[in-house]
Amino acid sequence: MKFLKILALSVALLATVQAVQQPSAHTKGTPTGKPTGPLKPGEYWWKPQLSPSGPLMVLVSIPQQTMHVYRNGILIGYDFSQLLFSATSKGGTVVVGDGKTPVPHLASNPGLMLAPKDFAPEMLRPLANDEYDWNPERSSSGPITIVVSAADRALYVYRNGNPIGRAAVEIVGSGSLGDRVYSLLEGTTDRESSLAPGRAARRWMS
Repeated sequence: MKFLKILALSVALLATVQAVQQPSAHTKGTPTGKPTGPLKPGEYWWKPQLSPSGPLMVLVSIPQQTMHVYRNGILIGYDFSQLLFSATSKGGTVVVGDGKTPVPHLASNPGLMLAPKDFAPEMLRPLANDEYDWNPERSSSGPITIVVSAADRALYVYRNGNPIGRAAVEIVGSGSLGDRVYSLLEGTTDRESSLAPGRAARRWMS
């Protein structure tokens, strides 16, 4: 009899755990016509047709508990959840910040910003001046991310999330570079590039 009571209690506890793990329903939310200003719980603004193509960046504000989505530098969504998956793809940029104004601005140039399956200790070896590693065959296609570290005095290149290169960089001064994210947009400007003389400057969002 004692065994049956223990068995019944175990079954009840298992059912309770399964019930907790299985959410009862998902909140669909309520669309609104305002892309800015405060939103009530469950409200969202979603206009992907305003910018149908281009790189996508998602900015999450912890203090405001909101999320903004920009595609090719244009705001297409504000404070929503499920609809985001219809626009995102592998390699999209998600920025979680503690600032209260999650609005990016166009940048004149990329400036500076802050484990693969075939990982080897050699990848952690510090680079000497003018030294670099370049292995693009690790990932032949996909979005590219460049990370510059003042602490490492190095630049890292990732494609599709896989490290394909790194190089030693010279940084003047001992201060921190700060945390910055730059996203390359489609098209060019009418100005000459300060990084590649003779070419039109690219469009950047930070």
